[in-house]
Amino acid sequence: MNKPEVTDALADKPASPIARIETFLRQQNKEQLISDLLNLIDSNRQLRHEWLIRAENGLGGMDKATVRKQITAAIPHNQFCYSYSEVRAYFANVEHSLELLAESIDHLPPADQIELLEYALERIVNTQESVDDSGGFRYESINLIHQLYLDAFEALDWSDGAKADHLIELMINDDYNLYGEIPEGYIKVVSPHCIELFYGKVQSRWDQLPPLETEEWSVIREYKALQRVLEGEARAHNDTATLVWLNQKIARHFRDFLQLAEWSIELEQFDEAKSFIEKAANQKYADDADIHRVKQKLLLKTGKVSDALEAQWQQFQAIPSFANYQSLITIAGQAQSKKDWKATSVDWLKQQLPNKTVFGKQHLSGTLMSIYLADSDTDEAWQLSRNYEFDVSYLKKLATILAQDVQKASTLYVQMAEHYVHQTNNDSYRQAITLLQEMAALSRSSEHQSNIAKALDRMRETFRLKRNFIQWLNEAFPLQKTVQ
Repeated sequence: MNKPEVTDALADKPASPIARIETFLRQQNKEQLISDLLNLIDSNRQLRHEWLIRAENGLGGMDKATVRKQITAAIPHNQFCYSYSEVRAYFANVEHSLELLAESIDHLPPADQIELLEYALERIVNTQESVDDSGGFRYESINLIHQLYLDAFEALDWSDGAKADHLIELMINDDYNLYGEIPEGYIKVVSPHCIELFYGKVQSRWDQLPPLETEEWSVIREYKALQRVLEGEARAHNDTATLVWLNQKIARHFRDFLQLAEWSIELEQFDEAKSFIEKAANQKYADDADIHRVKQKLLLKTGKVSDALEAQWQQFQAIPSFANYQSLITIAGQAQSKKDWKATSVDWLKQQLPNKTVFGKQHLSGTLMSIYLADSDTDEAWQLSRNYEFDVSYLKKLATILAQDVQKASTLYVQMAEHYVHQTNNDSYRQAITLLQEMAALSRSSEHQSNIAKALDRMRETFRLKRNFIQWLNEAFPLQKTVQ
């Protein structure tokens, strides 16, 4: 028997599209290929730009002015790209063009490279006026430019002082974080002496600044940039005194002065701390709770525990939160007070409840419930839960504590489940089912199982129109068939 010709079979196999195009192109003459390629290039703006860069590189490179023109063309403005695909394509073209330009840029003197790369970054920032880059596609191009910038900066023949001055100007004016962390990101491309000069010049420049007295960003940016460097050094050395010294110059708002007060307390500069607290309290939008917190810190630090206890009781009456109650009990312990502050707080809350609005009742009853739950006062907590409405989180904690009292715990579980069903969404329905399953697991006694069946029947009747809930309820708790 003759074997099939393998070579013939392979010959009959269709070539790939690229292979067929290559075969066709090799059959054309050079002039025809050049003509066709020029027509293709001229039909597409991006292709034309890319081939022009290749041509300039191949014909002897580009001078500074030509490279600048190519950067302008590589990062076009007024393109008005808003869709995800448009913006992605726009910055993909930008990145590709910059990659082609990198060789030409690298052949220029380092100082020219620095100027051109800063120009490229400026153009990328300005694209945001017409290109909605919420997806962050520009960062690939920015990272490419930044790496070229580091290489150029390392090659500069400037003095260390000139390099330090340039880094400071970059840092102050870099609103978009285009140049990376300064000086941290440049330590490998400059000398240790340059970094030393950088810190010295930052310090000198800061010393010459007057106290900040404006909200204009054009002025604030210098303070913020210099402060970041000096504050970083101070934090690295746990130098709180320097933090106070630095921040006094720029403090203008409530939280600025409050932070200064806390640092002063840490340094045991109590008169200064008191002064800063007073300044904080006089600022617009001052937060009374935060001011109280720092005042308490000052009182306790100076040994005025009784004053702190009285101030905390007043704060609890003004803002009767569980957190303020906990602080009250803690300070009472520090003061070795013989007064029963828990009973005092509970009695006060009970007196206030009848006179409050619905929202006020919820706030006060929530604090009261938290006090009971914290000390496992189950009888009081249970009675409170019957008299006021509570968030599910409170009821769940109480049900957990009352797990041995199956009847009371079951009542709470049904209450929580009904709360979720009333929200009328599938997630809430599933939460309700989970709670009912937890209730069923409280006890295996026949009495408990009988009570569960009755509760479920009531829910089936009450929520019969909520089909998804009823379906999942019946799947979790199948209906028992009646035996004839």
